[in-house]
Amino acid sequence: MTVVVLASTRGSPGVTTTAVALALAWPADGARPVVVEADPDGGSAADRAGLAQDPGLATLATASRRGPGATTIADHCQELPAGVRVLVGPPSPEEMGVALGDAERLLHVLAGGPDDVVIDAGRLRPDAPTGPLVRAADTLLLVARPVLDELRATRHRVEALRGDGLEAGLVLIGDRPYPPAEVADALGAAVVGVLVDDRRAARAVWSAVPVRARRNPLVRAAGSVAAAVTGSVAAAVTGTAGGSAQ
Repeated sequence: MTVVVLASTRGSPGVTTTAVALALAWPADGARPVVVEADPDGGSAADRAGLAQDPGLATLATASRRGPGATTIADHCQELPAGVRVLVGPPSPEEMGVALGDAERLLHVLAGGPDDVVIDAGRLRPDAPTGPLVRAADTLLLVARPVLDELRATRHRVEALRGDGLEAGLVLIGDRPYPPAEVADALGAAVVGVLVDDRRAARAVWSAVPVRARRNPLVRAAGSVAAAVTGSVAAAVTGTAGGSAQ
């Protein structure tokens, strides 16, 4: 079982959509992972996909308080048209704060089942309640557009995470104006994948049927990321060149 956490550091590069695309690109020899929406600023997956607000992360958090074994992640998932199971997050920061109030217990439920899990942790901040989820990740990926302000913020977060003993790979949304090799060198972190910056393709991951989802350029580009996190994870996020962004 694999736990992958996706997060951003600035702006809205599309972490939730990237999580869904990654799940759609998951290797065919395994079940698609559950996407968990745990953005501290509130969830948007239900509205984007036309799903109900419940069941989801909030109902799972409530049920988990009854004790070990009281519930499973499968009891609270909904399904996108393409077949990806999603644990939708409550829409407001206040409700999300309650749902993430005991992240350690929530993590026990998320990591206790047979399914791989892709967690959308939203914007990564030092005081975010998603800290236990981030620290427990098998793979931590920071999603960013290769533009100066996002890269500067991402570089500082990479350094802070490394100071805490955590390594993060990068997923870039587009390859301009800074190409992947230059970004990897400047941030001292491996670029695990580059996804196309295509708004139409991003919208389509929420509504496409399975056949069309496989043809989606965003999903196809996510294949390299899926291969990295389910294969040689260590090789994908280590051995990077050093450097500094100006």
